[in-house]
Amino acid sequence: MAKRTRKNLSNPAVKRMTQKQRSGSGKNRSTNSGGSPVFSLLIFLLICGITTILLYANWDMLTNFGNEVVGNEPSLESQLTESDPPAIEEENNQPAGQTEVNSEPPQPQPVTRRIQVEILNGCGVSGLAKRLTDYLRARGIDVVSSGNFRHFNMANSEVLDRTGNNERSTKLAEILGIGSEQVRVQKDSNLQLDATIILGADYRNLTPFRR
Repeated sequence: MAKRTRKNLSNPAVKRMTQKQRSGSGKNRSTNSGGSPVFSLLIFLLICGITTILLYANWDMLTNFGNEVVGNEPSLESQLTESDPPAIEEENNQPAGQTEVNSEPPQPQPVTRRIQVEILNGCGVSGLAKRLTDYLRARGIDVVSSGNFRHFNMANSEVLDRTGNNERSTKLAEILGIGSEQVRVQKDSNLQLDATIILGADYRNLTPFRR
């Protein structure tokens, strides 16, 4: 078979036929190789066309979705406004037309001191000073001391004003139930008392001893 093929190829007629076949197969090859890019281009255009149609059909839906996403995100201005603390405005409660006056702190009021007295027994009856002390202390009078007078011959009870404070001595006279004629001013700063009460023989007429 090999020898026969070689003899046929040496024949000019066979050689021409062989060349024609080769040229025909070359054209077919070139035609087939040249058709592949055209087919790819057609596929690409088809894909682009389909994509364009889909995008156009769904453009409204994509636009609405984008607006919703953007609308849900707070703007930078709103974020800054929410993060910043609210400014505190100072209220001016001062009425119009009035000037501000620096008010001075209130001065402490002096504490009213209780009336301080001493009780002296001038009639010699035992237990009178103790009874009068309890009576006066129950009414807010400060009885500093009690004792006996230098003698027991006092006929009338007296209130001796030791400071010259007529108001205090008058109040004591009202509590005891004696008249102003039985109140005498006899100052003595060494005693550090408002008054001295001397009980006399008339003690039964005093309010604390009345039954």
